[in-house]
This record gives sequence, structure tokens and C-alpha cells, in this order.
Amino acid sequence: MGKFLSVIRGWLIYATGAIAAYGHELTGIVLLFLFFFVLDFFTGFFASLRQGKGFRSSKARWSFVKSSCYFGTFATIAFMGLALNEMELFMGILKVAVYSGAWFECVSNLENLMILFPGNRYLRFLHYILAVEWVKKIPGLSDFLKEEKRKGGDGDG
Repeated sequence: MGKFLSVIRGWLIYATGAIAAYGHELTGIVLLFLFFFVLDFFTGFFASLRQGKGFRSSKARWSFVKSSCYFGTFATIAFMGLALNEMELFMGILKVAVYSGAWFECVSNLENLMILFPGNRYLRFLHYILAVEWVKKIPGLSDFLKEEKRKGGDGDG
């Protein structure tokens, strides 16, 4: 039991040191997604009001679930980097996950803003560039989105 506790203590010391070393990058990721979460929640709320749907708790829950999935994914990647003693590699993987999540959240926020400001050509242009043109550059994503739409996915983002 003593050896087990010393291994746990050593791992916790290592994890604390690694988190401290990469803390500035991890703090930035957390702040970025807190910003996206709050923005998505409020733009979605006001877009629902604009459409006359009112506040729906299922939409609010979806916003919280989506954010929990993002943070869970980020935490898992960071934990794997710590566990495998490969923080440099896993920080690179984490950055790809963050860029992907930021892209999805930007598209979701743009869709909400387009509901709030229906005649805004700038928002429509940004949405076209991010949601249409970038999808063409990602192999298989446009096919996946078509399949989801065919199956009856609601496409809420």
C-alpha cells in the first residue's frame, strides 16, 4: 500500500508541475470556451425569442451539454498527455481539438446572429465562408452533414 501511495503522490506532483508549465495555454483554452459558451447561450436565447419560441429548457440543456463535451474532450487529451508523459505531443492534439471546437462554435453563433439580424450581409458572408467553403475543404464532412440531414437530424448547433 505504501508503494501505491508513493506512486500516486509522485504522479500528482508531476501532474501539478505539468499543469503549471502549460497553465497559460490551458487558461487561454478555458477562457476561450467560456466566452463561446456564454455567447452561444445568449445569442441562442435571444434568437429563440426573436423567432417567437420563447425560452426552451431543452435548448439551454443542449448548450450546457455541448460545453461539457468540449471541456471533457480537452480534459481527456490533457490527462492522456500527462499519463503518457508526452505533453508536447498532446498539446498539439489539444490545439487541433480547440480549433475544431472554435470553428463549430463560431458557426453556431453566426447562425444565431443571422436570426437576430436577418438582413445583415456581412453575417451571411461570414457564415458562407465558415460553414460552406470550409466544409468543402474537409474530406468527408460535407457527405456526413448531408447524411445527417437526410436521416432527420435537427442540425442544432
